[in-house]
Amino acid sequence: GCGLPEPWADTREIPLSSSICQHVIRGDAPMVIGDARDHPLVRDHPAVQDLFALAYLGVPLLGLDNEVLGTVCAIDRTPREWSEEDVETLRVLSQAATSEIGAHLYRQERNRSEQLRKAGEARTTEILESIDDAFYAIDRDWRLIYVNRHAERLWRRRRADILGRTVFEIFPALEGSRTHRAYE
Repeated sequence: GCGLPEPWADTREIPLSSSICQHVIRGDAPMVIGDARDHPLVRDHPAVQDLFALAYLGVPLLGLDNEVLGTVCAIDRTPREWSEEDVETLRVLSQAATSEIGAHLYRQERNRSEQLRKAGEARTTEILESIDDAFYAIDRDWRLIYVNRHAERLWRRRRADILGRTVFEIFPALEGSRTHRAYE
């Protein structure tokens, strides 16, 4: 059969104290046990008695900072000889898990950064809309990229009609003027 016996099957985990994995975590190295009944470190271990874990293969599951987070392991209820290919398979699975953890953390950080950026933009917009003067922003190509409500009122133009257009399209007389030269 596959999986853990009851009562651990429902929780899908066992306490570290009842697990051979603790030796992998402490040793920060793979552990290969062909027959746990003959292995001095684990022959009297609860996992051997309760889980019938007679053969064990475990490799460290490393975090992004190479801290041991846990193990990736295989347990067999009958003695067996683990091959180097078995060990390598678990190493690859461990590395894949570490990559997935890193990707998950990256997505979390990216989402948090995006939320902070949006909150900052919202706060900036709130401030710019609350001032009693006309405010506008232009990019290097003289395109209007922001216009507050007072600028809309002063210019008697809706934001939707002027954003993305150059100031010269909206105010043709500005091109070449003293104001234009001062801005340059």
